[in-house]
Amino acid sequence: GQKQSRVGTNKAKEAGINSLSRVKSVRTRTVEAIQKQHTQHRNSHMAKIKKQQTQRRNSVQARVAARKKAKQSNALVQCAIFSDVAATSIATIIDKMEFEVVGEGVPICVQGDVADMFYLIMSGACQVLINNEIVATLNELQVFGEGALFTNTVGSVAMRGATVETVRGGGDVQLLRLSK
Repeated sequence: GQKQSRVGTNKAKEAGINSLSRVKSVRTRTVEAIQKQHTQHRNSHMAKIKKQQTQRRNSVQARVAARKKAKQSNALVQCAIFSDVAATSIATIIDKMEFEVVGEGVPICVQGDVADMFYLIMSGACQVLINNEIVATLNELQVFGEGALFTNTVGSVAMRGATVETVRGGGDVQLLRLSK
């Protein structure tokens, strides 16, 4: 009987040890929670980085496509200030232009502000307003803000003579812009 009770006691001890080993300590649970949180944060950060890389890649592709379209269309030659400029120089100017996407109904430049940027519309449409009254609509491959590239005879900065904003309900507008 004594041998049987020792076997029973050993089984009870083993069962107790097994049940204790199944119960995780507070520290272990805390470490696991931290590891899980770290993994989730890392995964979300990696997804964010991949999204940014995709956006940058798409932006570069859009910029390259816009520049190519501007060169092929000879859009700048239609503008009086570029009409006598050599094709290679115009290509260099276009390569210096920055690509920008502007949402609908957003002002691109405001009447009375310093004119420091020249624009070429690559897609979409813009409205020209003087004293808050629409006076014109500009469409794809049209330019505005060419006065920004010059200083007047006194040497002071040029001022915007009109507000140009994207057309509401017309979607995003893609622009190439050139700073002074």
